Amino acid sequence: EVADVVHVAAVVGGLQAGEGNAALAQENARPYAYTADPTKVEAIIALPDATCTAMVGEGWKHVAAGAFVLLDAEGERLETIYLANAPEENKTTFWPWFGLCDGAKDIQAWLEARCDVLTLDFYHLSEYVAAAKAAFGKDPAAQDKWYAKALHDLKHEEGSAEKLLGQLKAKARRTTQPAAFKAELLGIIGYLERNLERME
Repeated sequence: EVADVVHVAAVVGGLQAGEGNAALAQENARPYAYTADPTKVEAIIALPDATCTAMVGEGWKHVAAGAFVLLDAEGERLETIYLANAPEENKTTFWPWFGLCDGAKDIQAWLEARCDVLTLDFYHLSEYVAAAKAAFGKDPAAQDKWYAKALHDLKHEEGSAEKLLGQLKAKARRTTQPAAFKAELLGIIGYLERNLERME
């Protein structure tokens, strides 16, 4: 239920105030009122992440952070609830079941140890696809048309990830563009190959 998201965020994010912990007590004292219409929410995605912050007398520390994304029936974002936790060892209180990964190897390994399902972040995937569109003609309009169709298919068509990978491999074999572009294209292909199982 959407009404339970704030409570779930508190549990997963470790936001309950600990005894003598002013940072956690301050976090706990800031209630969040969501604005999305509960009747339109069809899915809730938990997104774990981390950043660094300077702590007085302790130097730089990793800070667990993340968000809950509320989606409608079409998969469109209705609202994002952001949360963060005071630094802790091993980030043990962030324990998602479904994870999104940008393809980075370090956080991917961390997520795989904690998530039942792991998928590739569509935003980062779209950046790689955008970088590949120059292989599909010299006309910018044609490139944009290919790019839009590729993203649509990745979202809605089963097997589209493997199909896209095949298209790019074929282009890499036949391209007459400069060596620098071919190297970039091969890098994109490598990214898709490493993340193929997380794209379906």
